[in-house]
Amino acid sequence: MKSRSCGNIVFEDGSFHICATLTSGTIQHLKKDLQVLAITEPAVIEWRADYLKENLTEENIKAGLKLIRNSYSSTPLIFTLRKESEGGAWSLLEEDLYRLRLCAAETGLLDLMDIELSSLLTEHEKLFLYESLIRSMKASGKLLILSFHDFTGAPAENTLIGTVLKMMKEGADIAKIAVMVSEKEELNLLKGLSAKLREELGLPHILIGMGELGVETRYNKKDFFSAITYASTGEKSAPGQLSIKDLKRLLENQ
Repeated sequence: MKSRSCGNIVFEDGSFHICATLTSGTIQHLKKDLQVLAITEPAVIEWRADYLKENLTEENIKAGLKLIRNSYSSTPLIFTLRKESEGGAWSLLEEDLYRLRLCAAETGLLDLMDIELSSLLTEHEKLFLYESLIRSMKASGKLLILSFHDFTGAPAENTLIGTVLKMMKEGADIAKIAVMVSEKEELNLLKGLSAKLREELGLPHILIGMGELGVETRYNKKDFFSAITYASTGEKSAPGQLSIKDLKRLLENQ
C-alpha cells in the first residue's frame, strides 16, 4: 500500500499537505500560538516539543498535547521531539528521548510520531524498546515517520535510497529526508531522488532541501513529490522554511 491515511487526510507522494510547525517555548506560548494558528487552517499540525527546552517534562508533554487536541480535534497531529544532532533545539540523552516519546504515545492524543532513524539504530535500541513502542502505536492506528537530517550537505543518491530502505525495514509509514542544499548539483540530485522514491518504493516520502537554494523542494509539485510540506508559525524549525501564507501562495501558483 503506497498511501497512508489519517482521518480524512490521505498522505501520498505529491500530495504536499501543508503542515504547520509549532515551536512554542512554553505551554503559555503554545496557547497563544494555537490562537494565531486558527486563521491559517493547516491540513496537518506538527508540535516540536523539543522547543520547550527547560519546560520539557512529561507533565508538559501531556498538557501540550491536550491543548492542541482541544483546539484541533480532527486535524492530524505529528509529535516530534527532535534530537540535537539532527536539528533539535535541546540536548537530551537517548533514554530521555525515548521516555518522553513513550509518554506522548501513551496519551493517545497524537496521530503521527516523527522519530529519527538513528534513534532506532543506536546500540541501546533494545534497552529503549522502540520496537515495542512502534508496535503499540501501529496497533492503535498511529503512523510512524522515520526521518534523516544532514545539515552539512546531500549524501549520494544511493546512500539516501539505502537510508529510506532502512526506514521501511524499521516500520516507517512515511520516510522523511531533509538535507542541506548549497549547490545546484545537490538540488538536481534531490529531483532525481524524489522521482525514484515515488516510482520504486512502497511508502510515501517527504523530501526537503534545507537552505535558500533548496526552498523549491517545499512547493515545486512538478519536480518533487513530497506527501507533506512544512511551514513555520513563528520561529523557523529548519533553514529555508516558509511561512504558511507564503507556502500557500507558492503552491497555488503551481
